[in-house]
Amino acid sequence: RPRSILKFKKYIFMFFALLLAIIWVNHYTKSKSSRKVPIEDLPAVENKSHEELIPTPRTESPQEKRLRLFRERLFDDDKEHKVTTTEQPYNLEETDYDVDLSEIQRSRRKRKKATSFFVMNPMCKIPYVDPFSKDALAILKPVPLDKCSKEGPIFELKFVQKLQRYRLRVNTTMLAKLVPNLPKYICKYREVTNDTISLWKTFENEAVIDWIPSGIVAECHVAQKGLRTIQEDAFPLVQMPYRRVHVESDPLKKRPSVLILGLESVSRMNFKRNMPKTAEFVEQEGWFELKGYNKVGDGAFSNLCAILGGAKSDVTCEQRFPLIWQAFRKAGYTTAFGEDSLESSVPSGFSTDYQFRTLLEDIGQSMGSVTRFGRKYCIGRRPSASYLLDFCLQFAQRVIVELDQPALGLFWSSTFTSDYRHGPTSLDERLVEFFRSMSEHHVLERSIVILLSDQGQMSGDLVNLPDGYLEERLPMMHIHLPPWFREAYPRFAGNLQDNRNRLTSPFDLHNTLRHILNLKALNPKEMVSLMSCRNTQSLLHLVPFNRSCEEACIGLHSCSCDDFELLPNDMGAYHLAKSLVSHINFWMLKKGFNLHCQRLRLSNLDYAERTFEKRNIMVVRLRVLTYPLESILSATLRYNLESGKVLALNIKDVSNLSSHSSSDCVKDRTAKKFCVC
Repeated sequence: RPRSILKFKKYIFMFFALLLAIIWVNHYTKSKSSRKVPIEDLPAVENKSHEELIPTPRTESPQEKRLRLFRERLFDDDKEHKVTTTEQPYNLEETDYDVDLSEIQRSRRKRKKATSFFVMNPMCKIPYVDPFSKDALAILKPVPLDKCSKEGPIFELKFVQKLQRYRLRVNTTMLAKLVPNLPKYICKYREVTNDTISLWKTFENEAVIDWIPSGIVAECHVAQKGLRTIQEDAFPLVQMPYRRVHVESDPLKKRPSVLILGLESVSRMNFKRNMPKTAEFVEQEGWFELKGYNKVGDGAFSNLCAILGGAKSDVTCEQRFPLIWQAFRKAGYTTAFGEDSLESSVPSGFSTDYQFRTLLEDIGQSMGSVTRFGRKYCIGRRPSASYLLDFCLQFAQRVIVELDQPALGLFWSSTFTSDYRHGPTSLDERLVEFFRSMSEHHVLERSIVILLSDQGQMSGDLVNLPDGYLEERLPMMHIHLPPWFREAYPRFAGNLQDNRNRLTSPFDLHNTLRHILNLKALNPKEMVSLMSCRNTQSLLHLVPFNRSCEEACIGLHSCSCDDFELLPNDMGAYHLAKSLVSHINFWMLKKGFNLHCQRLRLSNLDYAERTFEKRNIMVVRLRVLTYPLESILSATLRYNLESGKVLALNIKDVSNLSSHSSSDCVKDRTAKKFCVC
């Protein structure tokens, strides 16, 4: 009996051992067959010296190979681009993909086929966009100008030629209207220089200002207990007491002054739409609109680095940005710089003969302010942009007109236009008045004036228009050549006329500034080429007709040349969207920003569109939504259909189209676009 019990135990042990073996084999086979496609893995990227490096993936699995072959058939619906394969077709429903493609929605609509173009050549086609299309007018909401104060000014400032000084007067008639039966009042002012702020100086009804300050702050108050302020105001000053008038009779020896007036985030189309009076003014004789002017990066900083520094990277910009100012000063030019916001959009580290920031900082602290359009709109009794335009006009009158001295000035405005698409409507009347004053004071007769922007709106309803990608990429650009310059250099004026419908970039404008210092250079070969962009040239030289974005130093994502077709929002497009997010996460990890920022995940795919460069190389433009915070990211990448590899994706060119931000924990401009602290 004990022997039979041992035999029974032996059979029980063998049974359970066999059962465990069967369970293990079944589990291994099932888990191997149900392994999901690792869509978060990073696709390989071929080495490119000028692009971001992306790591090589592991060996392609059979499931990944099936997905790659599916994408090739999915994207290559054109017979000309068919990829032959001996693989057997498979059922899409059997593909193991954990995404409900039916939930993906896109806001982008199919565009009508273009019949007219801003730029039309074999290398680049930029479709014409009607600023007053039905879709654009449906979201147009004009905003009236807020003058910040309904009171008339009690201070009058005038420059006295004989004294070469400013005279400040009190308008007693206006003062009596503001405060009837006023027994006694006290008026005073203080001087603001580049280094110090002086003590208050009292005066009765008139005061002659010393030539040292770059601005003054004035106020009048009731001469009683409590000292109630009646009104306060501020004025920028430009004085040159030791300069003599110098008139050059020979036009070929005369050096043209250059005044650059910038409005942040205004596209060509939005300028026409929201600033019709100013747009009409710059259609007069002597003005040239560059319809193919294309941005080279996101934001004012990147594009101003190209314009004034001829630089692509932030580091190079810091080194090169002061050079153009130094070159003009060495050539005898008087320089000035100002912007109407303390949240500077312009690279720092350069100095000019005249600047506006010290006065702006002073009145920003001492006077009350009102926020509008997301910026400090009113400072004291006037819009902040009004102070800037006064500074520009004072500079032009004192230096260019009265002393006939060459000058270079940059005046940058963001308070009206940067953060609100309809903000320019309220600036239109004020800006056209400014240009009329420039004309009446003979500034336009003597100066090259450049009215431009850095880019279009990067968020809001304009981006969602059928041609929203052009709203982002085509900033306004108008150049005025004075009559004497057009007569002295008819060839340059003719070239600028021909360049109106050719692809141009901020790097070309940088070369134009360099060319102004050497007008003897009649063709591009006579100028030293720009090291960072050797194929760019002066806008006063004839730009090549068959020009590509690469030749104009415009990156893949910023390029407006459009021959794209809309793709279906299906598995292949979704896989590319997942790859884009993975590349961004890898870049943040590589740079160490993952320590401060959350990891991005794909929330939705808005749209994807493609064009072919070669037989199996396509350029794909994507717009995706990510979480947390539902950020909208737009990117362009180059993709190889045969190898299934991303050939080019510059992370720094990826755009964030969201109006919100939660990236205060990092300072890097690229990381700020992706960071959610």
